Amino acid sequence: MQETGRYAFEILARAAARGGGIPCGSNLPTANVLNNASSNWWSNWGEGIQGYEGNDNTFPKPFGTDSTDRVSGTDAVIVWSGTGDSGVTIVDHKPNAAQFKVNTSAHGLEDGDIVMACDYRQAAIFQVTNANASNVTIVHNTGSSVSPGNCSKGLGYPTVCTNLMAILTLHFCRGGTITKLTAHAWYVGCNDRGSCNTPAGRSLYRLRLGNQKGSNLAAAEEIVDGVWDLQLQYLTRDASGALDTQYRDATAGF
Repeated sequence: MQETGRYAFEILARAAARGGGIPCGSNLPTANVLNNASSNWWSNWGEGIQGYEGNDNTFPKPFGTDSTDRVSGTDAVIVWSGTGDSGVTIVDHKPNAAQFKVNTSAHGLEDGDIVMACDYRQAAIFQVTNANASNVTIVHNTGSSVSPGNCSKGLGYPTVCTNLMAILTLHFCRGGTITKLTAHAWYVGCNDRGSCNTPAGRSLYRLRLGNQKGSNLAAAEEIVDGVWDLQLQYLTRDASGALDTQYRDATAGF
């Protein structure tokens, strides 16, 4: 039980610490050219962390009693980050051609990957439409067969999904970074080894963004069993940047 608790805390803490992370610096303006970005939880980049109270059924996994369903009354959280475990350096960017050159052919990127590019000025989220391990070219075009696809070749901020932005767009600087976007949705769910009304029947689960050539999401992953409940509170800042005086539930606006 102690090992389960320690592991659950550790893996959640690591995820939360990356929330909203951008490899090139914090609080950079971030364009998002994914089609219908706000309609999918994994692409709806915001403040980096979104909390859900135990009575909020708008989380990506609904309440239920079947295997992998979310347990009613338990909190949940989504964490987005551009600071994954891998990244490549931008060598050149041709916005009109929707094409990056990176520093290695061993970039690990595939058609359909959702990624973040950044330099010292801004960041941008887009989908890779063509990548090949035999060369250093990464393409972010529109009108491809991958889903959801990009609404524009232009990666400038603010996002404007028009052809004009393909010309009047930001040119990312040499030395910037491209990394895979991570999106993890954490919750307590029912497993298939007992009643969901008992600790043995519950586990900590994770939904995560996968490669978009297949489905939008990897199947719910059981991270650690025996996790009965999850209750979270958040310490936020006001408009001036000052920290709140206490931790609050997600219903307070986090």
